[in-house]
Amino acid sequence: MSERYGCEDKDVGHYTCRRTSERIAVDGRLAEPCWQRAPKSPRFVDMVTGVPGFLDTRMAALWDDRNLYVGFWIEEPNVQAQFTERDAPVYFENDVEVFIAGPDCYYEF
Repeated sequence: MSERYGCEDKDVGHYTCRRTSERIAVDGRLAEPCWQRAPKSPRFVDMVTGVPGFLDTRMAALWDDRNLYVGFWIEEPNVQAQFTERDAPVYFENDVEVFIAGPDCYYEF
C-alpha cells in the first residue's frame, strides 16, 4: 500500500502532461490544434468497480510557463449541477474533478 495515494501504486492512473508553446484560450472549446495533438487518457472508469463509464469520458493536459491546462471530452448530454457553493459535495453529482498531488502539496479542483 502506498502512503502517497492510499492504494497500490499500480492501481493509480498516471498521465504525462505535455508542454505547449501554443496560446490556449480558456473557453471550454478545446479548439486549438494543440488539444488535437495532446495524448488523450484512457476511457474513465468507475473509481470503485473499475468498470468503464456508461458514456465515454477522457482528458488531456498541457502546460506552459504560466499555466496548467486540463481538458475533458465528455459524452454526457445532460450536464447539470445542484451544488453551487464552495466546498459542496459535488462528487455526489455527475462531475469530473482534478486532483493534483505533489511532494509537499495537494489540490482538488
